[in-house]
Amino acid sequence: MNNTFRSSLETSGGRRLRARSIRAADTKSTVFFLVGSALSFVGTAMVISMSKMGSSFSSVLDNELNLAQRGKIQKRFPSNSPSYKKNSSPTMYPFTAAPTKPPSNSPTTKSPTNHPTSYLTHTDNTLNKRGEIVNDFKSISPLQCPNNICPQNQCPFGMPRIPSIAIQDDGHTMNKMSTYVSENWGNVLSPYWAARAMAELGGYQYRGNVFGRGSWMEFLPTTAPARESRKHVFENVCRACTSYEFFHKGECSEGWSAIAPSVMQDTQRAIIEHSKQASDEEKNAIFSFFNPSDWLIYNRCVVFRHSEHSPGVLRTYDAIPTNGGFNVYIMMGRNEDSFNLCNVLVNESIDYMKRRNPLINVTVLDKSSLFVDFGRLVFAPNVLVASMGSSWALWSAVLANSNNVVSLPMMPNSNISLLPEHVKFLVDVPTLLNPEDFESATAAYGIPPGKFSNTTEDREAVLRYFRGDVI
Repeated sequence: MNNTFRSSLETSGGRRLRARSIRAADTKSTVFFLVGSALSFVGTAMVISMSKMGSSFSSVLDNELNLAQRGKIQKRFPSNSPSYKKNSSPTMYPFTAAPTKPPSNSPTTKSPTNHPTSYLTHTDNTLNKRGEIVNDFKSISPLQCPNNICPQNQCPFGMPRIPSIAIQDDGHTMNKMSTYVSENWGNVLSPYWAARAMAELGGYQYRGNVFGRGSWMEFLPTTAPARESRKHVFENVCRACTSYEFFHKGECSEGWSAIAPSVMQDTQRAIIEHSKQASDEEKNAIFSFFNPSDWLIYNRCVVFRHSEHSPGVLRTYDAIPTNGGFNVYIMMGRNEDSFNLCNVLVNESIDYMKRRNPLINVTVLDKSSLFVDFGRLVFAPNVLVASMGSSWALWSAVLANSNNVVSLPMMPNSNISLLPEHVKFLVDVPTLLNPEDFESATAAYGIPPGKFSNTTEDREAVLRYFRGDVI
């Protein structure tokens, strides 16, 4: 077994980083998918002001995150081809992971309770600088998508086909009249953030209605000021994005990565505001659960069920540090595995992490409430997203967490160049692609073309590919 193997990572600053491996799991989401209202471009939309947050938080909530301009970087995309050779070693680059000094208390002892507002004092000087707020529209016109660049008629009348939006008669206010709600929060948030992104990038004021009443989402802003437009990014999204309802997909990634500062700030504030009415048990489970060196792994365990969802191979877990004592928690997503392979992959990843670092404690978390699971991904000190394709992980860990985040690409062809520096992507770690969707996957696994048959021979072939050259 090769215990010194490292996985290459890349940050939005263009630096590749070396990470050690860990495993992830996620929360169960029952999908009740209600399609959003039809697009409307007529009429004047009503404006609803955002509910004011509690006075005890006001001094903190009024402070903007300290955002600093970053330079452009060379774009890199994941090397996810199933033709990956087991014995090929990725280039290794320096990576500063979570603190590796053993905690002063035992790994199973929790730190003192943190006040939720302390999280809002975090600043990230590597975040993109948002455009300046625009108050005078006399000499500035918001952008429109050129019709000749939009795919599949996604820009009628010059505006992206976002569910339930309309441009008000003033010409500079984008109104989202409704947002469907289900327990599948990742998909619920996608059209909301699509509207917020295109408004922010296009130079529009945003107006919308409260949605998700009874959950933290009801505290997401219903208003946002217009900012100086970013024409190049706006038009790139117009050109590439084929579905604003599923804005989390890789083709829309330039849009969601460009507004990461807004997603981070507004999501953290909304969760903190909702926590005022949550139980002490839930608050402690989010804000006082982790020690600073602990890791949370999220694994949406989709095995050969979807072309855009797949778990990473074993060296994904090289992101976990090999020295120091700390806790590793695995949050499992909803189980989409007809072949009983998920538990095998999880158990192998646990064994692998513990062989690399015998001092760690690894725990598979019990299912909690949606609020606790989502909140933990937003506020955990170190997160590894060990599977590809989850909108739940994108809007929580990748875009809303301001700490240390390591992730497989959210979707194929994701443009990561605009993401904050603290988000690192594993750019050369393969995933277990569905052989039914990818003919090259069958060759990589060494199984007959077509569907995975779940025979002993096929299972062993896939597990050999999963293990690669690290065992």
